[in-house]
Amino acid sequence: GYELVEKGPFLIVEATVGKALFDYLYLKSRRVQEVNESFLESLRLNLDQLSKKDLKTFALYCQKSQKKKMIQLLRFVEKAR
Repeated sequence: GYELVEKGPFLIVEATVGKALFDYLYLKSRRVQEVNESFLESLRLNLDQLSKKDLKTFALYCQKSQKKKMIQLLRFVEKAR
């Protein structure tokens, strides 16, 4: 989920796109009782811009979390692509 990136003289740890998407959706999903396609659409994400690698990383974190909401969101994200 993270990459080391050089920014000038600094070395920064930066989340990958898949990990950042997981974190964002995880935090957003905690504020609602139920997730559905309209919830995902309301976030106005450019999911069609996800690469296969990003989607695979996102899927890995969703499965590792074993959270029902995240598994549902994974299906919605795959469908939206």
